[in-house]
Amino acid sequence: MSQKKKKQSSNAREFSTLVQRRGTRNMKHKKLSSLSQRTWHVLGSDNLKEAIKCPPAEDMNEWIAANTFDFLNEVNILWGNCIDPEAHNRYLEPGSGFPKGVTYRWSNDQDNLTAPEYVEIALIWVDDQCSNQDIFPDTEKEEVKYPEDFVDNYVKEIFKKLFRVFCIFYWSYKDDMGENVAHLNTCFRHFIYFALHHGLLPDEKELQPIEKIVTRLKSDFARKSVLPSKNDT
Repeated sequence: MSQKKKKQSSNAREFSTLVQRRGTRNMKHKKLSSLSQRTWHVLGSDNLKEAIKCPPAEDMNEWIAANTFDFLNEVNILWGNCIDPEAHNRYLEPGSGFPKGVTYRWSNDQDNLTAPEYVEIALIWVDDQCSNQDIFPDTEKEEVKYPEDFVDNYVKEIFKKLFRVFCIFYWSYKDDMGENVAHLNTCFRHFIYFALHHGLLPDEKELQPIEKIVTRLKSDFARKSVLPSKNDT
């Protein structure tokens, strides 16, 4: 096997191993898990209002936290189980694998990332945020208090990172997913509907790489006439 082939094979295994090691440890709070599972149970029906609205008598921050955990887990599944690891070998050059005309940067000293590297860093970062009990407190304890800036400072940034990962999926990996594209579309529809309903959608500049998909989902969302629950007002 040539050195290039060995490097490519090692690269593919590296990304796969990182995802498997993280697993789904964020679903550690029973109440959050129960709320999140309820969402996906309803999602298969035509009544998406029930899938994205905060249930009566539930705390809004807790509902948003539950779904944030769930979105991270679903994206991890897509990344780790629905994409052939060998597909990463197409994107070995710095700056490769990103949507056309876009390069996502993490910090000034990591400007030369590939798209697979960015996805890994983003998912690990989101995982760390969700595992930080100063941000996502243990709901089994009494008098749980979320940070005052929980949504504006933390959740919105998490949603921006996850949206970028979805952009990379659609631009660079959709053709590798086969029948799993249906699952990608379902996950993204749920993500966009939830973000629209709860004011978590990134700004217009972030939406540009997959603007046509987002515009269509926005139109679908508007036709659903999703009304706010009492907890949403």
